[in-house]
Amino acid sequence: MNKNQNRQDVICFTGKTKVINRNKPSTLVARQNHLIFYIGLGKYKLSSNQVVYLIAESNAMRIVHNSKKCPENILFSTSKKGSIIIRQIKSLGFIPSGDSNKIREGEGSGISWRTPLIFLMLQITPILLFAASNYSQIEVFDISVKNIAWIYFLAFAIQFLLCIFIRLFPPLQLLFLKRGRLIEESSEYFNEIALISIVFSMIIILTKLNFNYSEVLVICLIPSALIFVNFAHRLRALIFDSV
Repeated sequence: MNKNQNRQDVICFTGKTKVINRNKPSTLVARQNHLIFYIGLGKYKLSSNQVVYLIAESNAMRIVHNSKKCPENILFSTSKKGSIIIRQIKSLGFIPSGDSNKIREGEGSGISWRTPLIFLMLQITPILLFAASNYSQIEVFDISVKNIAWIYFLAFAIQFLLCIFIRLFPPLQLLFLKRGRLIEESSEYFNEIALISIVFSMIIILTKLNFNYSEVLVICLIPSALIFVNFAHRLRALIFDSV
């Protein structure tokens, strides 16, 4: 369902935005001097001098821009034709005036291949420790299910703190992002990881760590699967673009 709300100085559209081969529910807020996209958990703002072209494509509008703080390829779709969306936006006085010589093309995701690897390792390590403790023929250490739950809580806490600190410390961004890319461009990815981490941390606390083996497996597999699916949608860019 698409809802369009017209005011004197703003038009709001709801639909879907395709970014890095992934469609997500989104809202587009258009004003005279800028466009704001709310895509999933991310927010991206483009001024008129950052937008080079607005291109109509059937029931969608492609935004060609030169901002390094937004994904390079944005395709916004609603039930309306792209030409109608563009006409309504331009009726506000929004005129694309970006420099075409600075168009971002083919840069792919700004996330380094190291990022999903680090998060996946944080998820997998506790269950590997538990398996080694219970099924290894060599008794080196013994880890209970309750201790594994605490280790998972620690892993989720580390993930959450990484998602927070990466915004505050540029040296940390060198580890998680490709060279020359900005954290704002990939903020949605880290917002999702932070949300996954805080939700499963709260599950561990609220259940008072009363887990059996199968429940520990669920706590492991669900967030790991969510992180992997999130990563898989960016796999093409991570493979074909330079690190």
